[in-house]
Amino acid sequence: MVQWRQDYRFSGGVTVTGENAKPRIIIVEDDPDMQMFLATLLQEHGFDPIIAGSTAEGLELAKDRNPSCFIVNAMVPAEDGVSMYVNLKCDDRLKTVPVIILSTIERRIFLNYHKIHHTQDGTRVPEPEAFIEIPPDSEELLKQIHLLVRG
Repeated sequence: MVQWRQDYRFSGGVTVTGENAKPRIIIVEDDPDMQMFLATLLQEHGFDPIIAGSTAEGLELAKDRNPSCFIVNAMVPAEDGVSMYVNLKCDDRLKTVPVIILSTIERRIFLNYHKIHHTQDGTRVPEPEAFIEIPPDSEELLKQIHLLVRG
């Protein structure tokens, strides 16, 4: 069971290695209610959720936590989840890690904006592996994670 306190950052508990390892999912989300919802959902379904409250924290965690997947809120206030996505896809160590984008805008609008504005060194950044509108449907989110992480 997830224990939650206002001053507590959920980190998924003990790291397990080998055959019984739980896939690590880094969640970049600033809303405490959404953090708790996502962390609880993932933990109850066999994943190791790690919460980052900002894109800077998410990128820092990604360096040493070896995630299996990222869930990124595209609209993290005062920062830019889309820029984080671009940084992930341009990082040689992280570009193959699947990313699920959460957004309040519909997929078509998000992808249109993304195609027009986000290139790195003249190379287009690929579309996210998955896109889910907020609020996320639990079953849809779990289905996408299983497809991306567990095949």
